[in-house]
Amino acid sequence: MENSAGISKSTLKAVTGRDESKAFLYEIVQNDKNGMDVDKWDYLLRDAHYLGMKQNVEYERFMHSMRVIEVKGEMRICIRDKMFDSVFNMYLSRYRQHKHAYQHPVGVAVDLMVLDAFVKAQDFLKVNGKTLIESLEDAEAFCQLDDSAYYKILHSNPNEGSDHGNDLLEAKRIIRRIESRRLYKCIAQHTQRGSALLLTGLEDLLRGVSPIGSFKLHQGARDLGLNTDNPLKHMTFYKKDGSVVREEDEFEEKSLIIPEHFMDYTVYLYITDPELPEEQTRSLKEEFKKYFNGGRS
Repeated sequence: MENSAGISKSTLKAVTGRDESKAFLYEIVQNDKNGMDVDKWDYLLRDAHYLGMKQNVEYERFMHSMRVIEVKGEMRICIRDKMFDSVFNMYLSRYRQHKHAYQHPVGVAVDLMVLDAFVKAQDFLKVNGKTLIESLEDAEAFCQLDDSAYYKILHSNPNEGSDHGNDLLEAKRIIRRIESRRLYKCIAQHTQRGSALLLTGLEDLLRGVSPIGSFKLHQGARDLGLNTDNPLKHMTFYKKDGSVVREEDEFEEKSLIIPEHFMDYTVYLYITDPELPEEQTRSLKEEFKKYFNGGRS
């Protein structure tokens, strides 16, 4: 049987020498139960600082109001009920940072270009005898991947016409475009709630107005940390008298501002060919909008 940290009693004892009463320790660094952990506080605050974004993660108040309490036979890290809104703001901050930074269209464009370059150059760059793509399946090779792969492509001397020369030349062109800020251009995007979209139909539609390779679709998901689930439902709050908030109605009283949906998807349409005629660019944009405005077959 697994505890709230997702670790079986036998595994916990065998690996750490600790019994199940100490399972709450694993909620501190990586909390799979509700996502409230120091790792999240760290990257939200650090990234916001370097991005120049305002961030409101009240980690000091969180720590002062946390207690380890027995809940349904398990020792759990619980937080005072008056911190409800502050906890929600932390999850909302995560969503906003993904929306405005991690999944900003310009950042996504760079990600897509680096991926395209790596795929093109995969046979040129070998790690422990494995291609870049194969390295993703090999732990030892994967641990050796770093930024040097990017610079090896940038400073390579591909032999045009050789077996892998043309692919490497194209990879180098993509990296040079990144260096000169001639990025893939996002010309349209659509956001909606619900499950991920199947983009095959849209891709086929767009290929009818522009050649393959001149555009690229990307789909990104944003949530509060637990996909479509409300992470607050998995938090354990306690009252001033030390008792745990257990009843659903007690929880609902505090959640008047909480949304009904906790995940959305955004589909981005990028132009990859910088020489694409304006007429084709306009047609791609129009077909994209038409598809999401009721034109789907």
